[in-house]
Amino acid sequence: MTILKLFTLSSIFRLTIFNVVILSSVFAGEWVKYGWQLYDQPGDARILSLGGAQVAQGKSISSVLVNPANDAFAVRDDFSYAHQSRFGGTVQHDLLAFSVNRGFARPINIVILQEYVGGIPNTVDGLMDWGADGIPGTQDAGEGNGVLDEGERLDADKITNFHQQQWGLYVSTTWKMNDWTVGAGVKGLFHSIDTHYANGIGFNVGARRNLWKTISVGAAVSDVTTSWLVWDNGTTERALPVLMAGLAGDFTVPLMNWPSSFFTDIVFDLNGEFVGDQFSSGSYRVGLELAPKPSVRIRTGLSETSELTGGLGIVKENWIIDYTYKPSPSGSSLGSSHILTFTVSPRWIFGLLGVSY
Repeated sequence: MTILKLFTLSSIFRLTIFNVVILSSVFAGEWVKYGWQLYDQPGDARILSLGGAQVAQGKSISSVLVNPANDAFAVRDDFSYAHQSRFGGTVQHDLLAFSVNRGFARPINIVILQEYVGGIPNTVDGLMDWGADGIPGTQDAGEGNGVLDEGERLDADKITNFHQQQWGLYVSTTWKMNDWTVGAGVKGLFHSIDTHYANGIGFNVGARRNLWKTISVGAAVSDVTTSWLVWDNGTTERALPVLMAGLAGDFTVPLMNWPSSFFTDIVFDLNGEFVGDQFSSGSYRVGLELAPKPSVRIRTGLSETSELTGGLGIVKENWIIDYTYKPSPSGSSLGSSHILTFTVSPRWIFGLLGVSY
């Protein structure tokens, strides 16, 4: 029996349970939900316009972030660059994705991510912690407690700004196992906040297959071994696995004769505040893509956090441009988000330059 035959979907989930239960009792660390947020909104404009529902079918290079079994090289041999401006420009996010096939037995998919948040106020030294009367040295209620109480204020001259930046590198590959395409990915993270920094590593696995000619299913587990993030002060943050299953299919809109695709995922996030509730209920994400013309795509989706998204795509033989708009989260003033992706064929670029590829 070969190793690949031993690598079944059931073994993936058994490995997940083993890591959560056994390794948690052996290695110390703080469990966190947002330590790996650089990978929480993965992908390009196309993926995000579809609500992120790409477990069962991915047609863009960076879809390997959702499910490493999405073999990007089989779709297009391209370079893809995506830029996100989220929450009214507060968060700037960049992505570069490409596949390498030459010199390898199977394609190697590479995604580089970067996120920057600047102008974060540091009010630690700016608190005039003088209590309710606003006079220092009276030792009244609230004075010296380190909390901004009623009657206290901040000294604007002592407020400084710092930034947060994250860099990520994701590498994945795929192989065939009977009727399934199986994928595995390793991801690294460098996170800096002001003068502090952390490094981390994690692993994703997944599988997908076609049930019929137009219907596909998939399953994926991110952070399958519990991803680790180690800070410069010795603190270790760990993220629990996220289990995902998906269904996708192609169809034609009646009367209009538009080629279209639907996508739906169910997500079991073990990092929730109430693990049992999260696992038993799960959350959903769905997407719909319409092609009224061969070169035009209209997309909409609903993310697992119930964010409604919409987007457009222009698809040409040698290049693709995708755009996604996400409104400000309901009940907040965080601002809207815009995502733009450029995908280009290197063969076309080298051809224009007169260089063989």
